[in-house]
Amino acid sequence: MFTLVFVVAARLRVIGVAEVLIAPRGELSPGALIQKARKKRLFLKSWRPFLKQLNVLWHASNELEAAQIRAVCPWARVEVNQDQCDLPMDPIPAARPGSGPARLVFISRICAKKNLRMVLQALSDTARPVDLDIFGTLEDLEYWSRCQRLITRLPATARGRLPR
Repeated sequence: MFTLVFVVAARLRVIGVAEVLIAPRGELSPGALIQKARKKRLFLKSWRPFLKQLNVLWHASNELEAAQIRAVCPWARVEVNQDQCDLPMDPIPAARPGSGPARLVFISRICAKKNLRMVLQALSDTARPVDLDIFGTLEDLEYWSRCQRLITRLPATARGRLPR
């Protein structure tokens, strides 16, 4: 909603901008468009003509995302600019296994798209002790309830929890 206000203001020339930058961050991927598909189709149908009238530059993180943007908005002018972070050239050596459980962290929004359920289902098959800490915004409470039920059914070797 926050973005829409500025795009509308730019279109109505309430604010003067030469160009509008939109970075959908995966929201135009087929998997994202399936979630709440009817609502998103209606939104895109109403916004396509509106966006065509603006000088819009779309940002994609890779060529796949650029292709997904063009599939939804064929007229789009897309620039691919990968994330600007320095990663080590060589992998960090693995730590020696300790005597305690493996410590895993899930950091994401809690919603079906991010698939925490799959992580929890995988933990149900582990024989080695594992602790999973879950950090994220509870975006879908019904989905979180299903995840919590899976957490309660985890074997004694696995523990999933939302830190306080």
